[in-house]
Amino acid sequence: MLTNGFDTDKVKSAMAGRLGWMQPTQAGSPVINSTNLGATSGRFYNDGSFHAACTIDRLKSSQEDANITDANLNALLTTLDQSVAMRVINAVFNRPQLVEHTLVYERVSNVRNIPVPNSGNFCGYRIKVGKGDWAIQLNSVSLFFNNVATFNLYLFNDLTLAPLKTQSVTTIANSQTVVDLGWVLNYISTNKGGLFYIGYFQDDLVATGTQAIDEQLNMWAASKVFGAYPFQAPKKTGVLDFNRINPSVVFRTYGLNLEVTSYRDYTQTIIQNPHLFDNARGLAMAIGVLETIKYSTRSNAVERQSKDAIGTTELNYDLNLAFPNDDRPFIAGLKAQLMQELNRISQSFFPKPKAMSVGIGGDYDREAFAYDTFDIKNLPPRERFY
Repeated sequence: MLTNGFDTDKVKSAMAGRLGWMQPTQAGSPVINSTNLGATSGRFYNDGSFHAACTIDRLKSSQEDANITDANLNALLTTLDQSVAMRVINAVFNRPQLVEHTLVYERVSNVRNIPVPNSGNFCGYRIKVGKGDWAIQLNSVSLFFNNVATFNLYLFNDLTLAPLKTQSVTTIANSQTVVDLGWVLNYISTNKGGLFYIGYFQDDLVATGTQAIDEQLNMWAASKVFGAYPFQAPKKTGVLDFNRINPSVVFRTYGLNLEVTSYRDYTQTIIQNPHLFDNARGLAMAIGVLETIKYSTRSNAVERQSKDAIGTTELNYDLNLAFPNDDRPFIAGLKAQLMQELNRISQSFFPKPKAMSVGIGGDYDREAFAYDTFDIKNLPPRERFY
């Protein structure tokens, strides 16, 4: 699942268990399960380092459900932990993510198309994604063949023998059909880079007498952060593999046209640095607990004591104070503290570009400069990826 430039499921997994809740020692307090007790960072939401009112008992007593069970409360704690993590990460990685949405080629209408001879090859596209926090999604593939056939479409990688993905597809004779894929490729998290190959084995077409249609092109797409080239390579005998050493680049369409979306993908950067978000997550949780107390419609001893102890004015100061005033000259509110923390994290991942001067005859890494500044118009052409 992708959202805002990262894989949500992978990020949630990396963030889980870093901050937890200490078991209250007061008699009659809810029993916290092992999932919510875990804290690999050594920090707890209710250890007093974020706000003294961020406690299990206050949170429970402020819930709308007066009879909430320990099991349901633990489920709530897990949900809150995930939600504050996503809130913090989305606040940091809030820059434009989409780079382009394109087809590999544009076709020419109303022209004669030529069948591709079946020669025992693996045919399709060789794809490489640019280095860095980039990813592409193969949204769908358009099939154009001269007969009805059902065969497998494969996704391979240079560094893995077996196919990464396999998709059964069925063609329509002399008509285009579109098959949804949703395959995500990136430089880092899938086999540490390398080339990707998407295509089919021509031997799978022989039984039905099917051939791919080589469409007349208007132009190949000028992609920005990936390269995609048509190729063919001999199939290896007796195995599901093909010759990946210098495959022939032949500019045929092989009956395939890919719909591709490219975007920023910060997944690996986030899961390799989960510690940077710990303090912001604690502040976000404290804000959530205090707002739960503030807006609670419950009326019970703990809830009333919480509001009486903190007070409406104190609660607003603790949450919202952004600048010193006569009552609170030195301590910023939780929301201001969180904003400062988010700015600090953002600077870690997106430092401001340093001033650079280039004299006559000087040189610089144009590709790195384009990536670092996310300057699309300066990105190198796809040929630079090979």
